[in-house]
Amino acid sequence: MAVCALTGCKTTQMVHMTGNDRDKHNCIPSAGYVWSNVREECIRTFEVGIPLHNLKNPAASSAAYIVFSNDSIYAEAYIPEIKGSIIMRQKKADCWKGHGYALMQTAQPHYTLYKKQQIIYSNHQ
Repeated sequence: MAVCALTGCKTTQMVHMTGNDRDKHNCIPSAGYVWSNVREECIRTFEVGIPLHNLKNPAASSAAYIVFSNDSIYAEAYIPEIKGSIIMRQKKADCWKGHGYALMQTAQPHYTLYKKQQIIYSNHQ
């Protein structure tokens, strides 16, 4: 009888494994994937994006990433201090703007990201 009582007490343990999580777009955040609105797919920004370095804090270890739509009409900025992304629309051949941000291409492949007309990230000095 004591055996029945002990076997009736069962505990379950939750184990979180990398790749076992999915967001609303079916991306796997624990594996570095995020949803790209401009590409309409799960991406790893560090694989497909253009890294931009923090100019306000050069010692920062994190970078912002820019991802372009296939036709380059849209640029999507992934900025460490912002949840999600910022989508900017091309205004000129070398300029994308949206939500108080502007991305300027000064030369291939040099980009500078501005917030309210102040440089915040760039991939060149």
